Amino acid sequence: MSKPQPTPQPTFLDRVISYVSPMASLRREVARTALSNYRGTVSTRLSRPWEASTSMTGQRLPRQQDQRSARDRARALERKNPIAAGALDRCVENIIGTGIQIEPRTESEEFNAEASDFWENWKKTCDVRGIDSYDEMQRKVFRSQLRDGDVLIKFVDDGFDGKLQPIEGDYIKSPPGKYTNGLTIDGVELNATGRPSKFWIESVDEKYKTTYTSIDADFAIFLANRDRLSDIRGMTRFITTFDMFDMILGYFEDTVTMSRIATWYTIFLKKKNPVAATAGLPSMTNSGGQTQKYVMGEPGQVMVGGEGDEPMLLNPGMPNQSFPEALAAFVRPVGLAFGIPLEQLLFDWSRANYTVSRAIKMQIQRSADILQQNFADRNVSRTYQWVISKAVKNGRIRAQAPLDFWKHEWIPQPLALVDPVKEIAAAAAAVELGVDARTFIARGMGYRFTTVVKQNKADRELMAAAGLPVDTNKAAPQINQAAQQIDTQNQQDTQQPAQTATARLMAMLPEHYRENP
Repeated sequence: MSKPQPTPQPTFLDRVISYVSPMASLRREVARTALSNYRGTVSTRLSRPWEASTSMTGQRLPRQQDQRSARDRARALERKNPIAAGALDRCVENIIGTGIQIEPRTESEEFNAEASDFWENWKKTCDVRGIDSYDEMQRKVFRSQLRDGDVLIKFVDDGFDGKLQPIEGDYIKSPPGKYTNGLTIDGVELNATGRPSKFWIESVDEKYKTTYTSIDADFAIFLANRDRLSDIRGMTRFITTFDMFDMILGYFEDTVTMSRIATWYTIFLKKKNPVAATAGLPSMTNSGGQTQKYVMGEPGQVMVGGEGDEPMLLNPGMPNQSFPEALAAFVRPVGLAFGIPLEQLLFDWSRANYTVSRAIKMQIQRSADILQQNFADRNVSRTYQWVISKAVKNGRIRAQAPLDFWKHEWIPQPLALVDPVKEIAAAAAAVELGVDARTFIARGMGYRFTTVVKQNKADRELMAAAGLPVDTNKAAPQINQAAQQIDTQNQQDTQQPAQTATARLMAMLPEHYRENP
């Protein structure tokens, strides 16, 4: 219970004003009292105190142990809470999927073909540990960034094609007593302009001795969830959901407890001879010295009572009919923190028609575009440039390297089409009007347009050799007919809830109202 605020004491000016104008003095006192009790500045029973950060680095949680505590809590949620693990899974699926792809876009088609083949082969053996492919590493690195707050990827020059070494944020630590001309904060060494120049990594050698090594920032990729311009290290995306997960866990425990209580239904039988009925039962003596018989409760037990005992039946009100709605209310803020709609997070599409599904896809796409842009530019593109530059330097690509040998385009993981026939028809119309291009459409579907063209050419040649028809225009009438059927069905799905609600309302009205509305 919060303490009452002290009554403001009148000043000399207040006494003067009260002598001249008592009403003006009263208004001043009322205003001062209201200001002192303003809930935005005073901690009350309904408002928690907060402290502003005084860190010179601008980090909301400036101490490394605070970041480590948040990271450990996030990992515990991932291991124990299916909703937390599902939120990470959905983010990885939406943003990374099968992996963000690279398509070389130089002026030399010969170089593009060789660079693409070299990149695809390198991806299979890129891990210095020999565990993950590059696509799998993308998923794990992005997941670590979301869950832990930040992650480091080191370029390792093995004297051949180069490798990648992912390093979790736990090992990015400042050496004890580290002083440089710049500033070292939580393992990140900054130069005079505030740009990261080195990353310090903690490790333990074979003699269990802690050592620290530095990695030049030019040979490392540092991915972090930084919301403020002055943040150095990243913070877990779970930071805003810890309290909500506590509520979800508490609600689950309460619901399970009530369900267990519901199984302990007991039938009480009255007997004329309670002494005989309770013979052989254990007994206990209460504080008044009276001996009472008792029975250890079991689910579905029949208990015996004496003459005059009133039977009682516990009704906990289970099953809880409001559980799905309450669960959705708790989980929705988690989806907000990760940019995931509730339907996708809970795998509940029972109330989603075509219109809702399309709206969900559009919102997911907006959130995905931002994260994909950041991850691809800072990670995938830099990795490709490093690998191709090294390949060109070592002569691993035989084609003549043009001046723009590093130019490329990254292709994101696409979302599934809600209505393939309708969306493909819209894309075809956009190309015909000149407001879109086949390359962009293929990119939006997760394909390389050059690969699509080559594969279509190969398919046509194979079908022609087999004597099969290859004219795709013959399918146009069937496609148009299917599109019309889908339009009709979508319209019915959209109107059905309203018609059902109207019918129910009319059925509730008296008959004369239904006849003459």
